[in-house]
Amino acid sequence: MLALSPSSTHLELFVGFRLSLAIRILATVESEDAEVKRYSGKRDPRFVAIHRGGALDLATRRLLVGWAADCAERVSNFFTEVNPSDIRPSHAIAIVREWAIGNATVTQARQAAFGAHAAARESTNSAAIEVARAAGHAVATAHMADHELGAAAYAIRAVMKSVSKIDAIRVAELECRWQQAKLPETIRELVYLGHVTRARVTQIMNLRLLAPEIQTVYCLYLGSREARTL
Repeated sequence: MLALSPSSTHLELFVGFRLSLAIRILATVESEDAEVKRYSGKRDPRFVAIHRGGALDLATRRLLVGWAADCAERVSNFFTEVNPSDIRPSHAIAIVREWAIGNATVTQARQAAFGAHAAARESTNSAAIEVARAAGHAVATAHMADHELGAAAYAIRAVMKSVSKIDAIRVAELECRWQQAKLPETIRELVYLGHVTRARVTQIMNLRLLAPEIQTVYCLYLGSREARTL
């Protein structure tokens, strides 16, 4: 057998190390791919990030986040007028806009959501409470994208709470039309739920503290017979 020179031995060791490293990397990638394909949670996979096994890419999530922030921000005056020194809901909206351009983390977004919901619990004005919840859901969209319709719902509730009961449905419909007009075309079908899943309907209808009357307004977003009869 031909004896290996020291340089040849070093080369073999180096090649062997690189080959071993490549095999480990490939195994990791294959394992991650398998993890993605195994997603079987209860959430609608269209609103689950690709790296978590869903179908949602970052560009689409950013559009959902931006729309949710628009919905919450539009009604923010109902909070600031009665709680001028409490910046938690406005901070939440600012954080989610920063997240959308890469200047804030998901952890910061979650903390801002907690703050907005705390502001809702501490407020005594009914419209302001809904604004804070809308802001909380808007910023939570950075972490879980299916919160985007929560921001829209609580924004609608805010305008409903700002008027008399006799005008509530009328202003709710007007606000919903504004939200629909503001909705980017590329995510319109996703939000309208043209091919709605039961997981998505359940998520919508189980939003905490969702008043029965707002479910009528939600039917403007729901595109299936199943959704309309729930």
